[in-house]
Amino acid sequence: MFRLTLDQLFDLFDPLVHGELEAQLSREGVAALVVFEDLNPESLYFGGRTAVAVGAGCTYITVAECEGGFIEHAMQRQYAIAYYEKEGG
Repeated sequence: MFRLTLDQLFDLFDPLVHGELEAQLSREGVAALVVFEDLNPESLYFGGRTAVAVGAGCTYITVAECEGGFIEHAMQRQYAIAYYEKEGG
C-alpha cells in the first residue's frame, strides 16, 4: 500500500463524494482512510473503490491491519491499495 496526500485521495473518487470523505475524516477517533479497489479486470466492477475509515471505534484500528487484506462489497472483492493518514493520526 502507498500513502496518499489528501489531494491524491480526492483524485481517486468522484467529486460528489468528497464531502463524505471529509465527514469520515472528521469523525472522532478516525485516524485514516484506506482505499480498497476491485483489481480483477474480468469483474464488472473493475476499478470500483471504497474508502474505509480506520481508527478507534472502527472495524479496523490501524492501517497495518488492512495491508494485504480485502473486503467484499456489492458482489466484488476489493483489495487495500492505499491510505490517507490524518496529521497526528
